[in-house]
Amino acid sequence: MKKKPSFPRRQSLRQQILSHPENQLSDELILETLLSYSIPIGDLQNLVKVLLKKYKNLNGVLNADINDLCKIKGVKENTAVLLKLAAQIKKPPAIQSQKPSIPKSRPDPQQLLYEESMEQSPFPVSGVAEKLRSYKKDSLFFSKALLKDTIQILPTLPDFNNLEDLRQYLMDNLKYGSSSSRKRYSLYIIRRMFPNGSIDNSLLEFARMYPNSQALNDVAFYRFCKAEPIMIQIISDLLLPMTATGSLQRIHVTKYLSERYPLIKEIQDWGVAIIEALNGAKIVSADKKKISLSIRQPLIPSFAYILHNEYPKPGVYPIESLEKNPFFKAMFWTEDSLVPSLYELRNMGIIPRVSEIDTVRQFTTKYSPSELVSRLSGAQ
Repeated sequence: MKKKPSFPRRQSLRQQILSHPENQLSDELILETLLSYSIPIGDLQNLVKVLLKKYKNLNGVLNADINDLCKIKGVKENTAVLLKLAAQIKKPPAIQSQKPSIPKSRPDPQQLLYEESMEQSPFPVSGVAEKLRSYKKDSLFFSKALLKDTIQILPTLPDFNNLEDLRQYLMDNLKYGSSSSRKRYSLYIIRRMFPNGSIDNSLLEFARMYPNSQALNDVAFYRFCKAEPIMIQIISDLLLPMTATGSLQRIHVTKYLSERYPLIKEIQDWGVAIIEALNGAKIVSADKKKISLSIRQPLIPSFAYILHNEYPKPGVYPIESLEKNPFFKAMFWTEDSLVPSLYELRNMGIIPRVSEIDTVRQFTTKYSPSELVSRLSGAQ
């Protein structure tokens, strides 16, 4: 009896899938494992590299046109069908046509927030922190981005000891004629720039150090994405896969949203606000019909700030976790520029070490976010 062939690498791939948490699985590992089920023999690593280079990331591969996939050497119809099936499975449950059951007795927190901010009586400033805590953090819908206005006002803000004083300052200084708009928008800005519900003076100091700069645009957009998770979803699923073509019609943003969230009536406003946020931070360039997309190189100040906010405790971290981090992907930074940026921070003395020895790839941080900003200030 012939002995069945052994494929150690494929066995290793499946073992890694079983033994690692989902958030530690790389695009390369997932894609190679998927391909192993439709391509029974042979080395798949070169094909994985070709696919990820062409489509930028795993989402790009899964959402690629099936006919386009079949033109790639090594990809036959069975493989393309498997990839499309994986794309369908990966879609969020919200696209299903079944209407969710929402008890009428439980009001929508976002609607409550809107209605309260529109009241004619003065908003109780002392309730800002409580209102932020009660706000539904995983809420997806927003009709106003205000990111351009936020970026302009951040460098003018003095340090504050509490959210109440900050909100009062915003209500006094935002350039809107309506007091109800200033009340509502001030809360929007606080929730997005301070998503943890507390004052972060390191952000204010960074804004004063880099006013009217793309570095500040990047940092404000990062904070916005932390507060509005739909931004990460739409960048990952729709925009990044289209960077190879260089542009996307604006109508596709609305179409994407309406397919996934059919119960939202204000989809048009939502789509406009999402593009407004991207355009306001100059992450993309948008006109009335299309969005122009391009991958770019990180700026060291914003890269350092976001790095130390994503890894706020000094310690040793795997480089792979940085490369997979959705907030770094959302900046439209080229993936192959992240490690060189780490080395540049090391050369500046901002991080102490970057190691790439065999399969061990890691970096070490030594500053908290506030200490990092002080260090950047001294480097200017």
